[in-house]
Amino acid sequence: MTKTTPSFLERMERAKKAHDLHASGLTWREVGVELGVGKQRASHLAHLYNYWMKRGNRPESPMHELSGHPLGALSYFFGYKDFTPEQVSKLSKSYLLSLYGLGKTSLKEIEEWLNRHGFKLVDDHPRRHKNWIDAYEEYHVQDTYDRH
Repeated sequence: MTKTTPSFLERMERAKKAHDLHASGLTWREVGVELGVGKQRASHLAHLYNYWMKRGNRPESPMHELSGHPLGALSYFFGYKDFTPEQVSKLSKSYLLSLYGLGKTSLKEIEEWLNRHGFKLVDDHPRRHKNWIDAYEEYHVQDTYDRH
């Protein structure tokens, strides 16, 4: 049996439940029993929910359909800004596999995510690597100009 990492939406839903249960008057221990975790983890989940809400994470963004490793690797590549399936589709398989924290399982998840949104990764032909350079420059170079 393969263990899968829950998506951002699933984690946010669980954290919201912890937050709402505690807000309704339950102790952290009671919230933990309800969720099947300890009181410390229950408290941590509720604080995560508060953090996500303050940070302005938008659960409706397609990027949040990805689980931990692919989401983290792509977020790092795109400078922790929201990214779309169209932007990710400009990258090649070999380039994605070169990103830290992204392996074959994560690559498979990204390909399935892109297929659900009607996109696919570019071929690994050497001349096509200009696409990921363009995608990188679109965010990182423009961001440098915006800071000055």
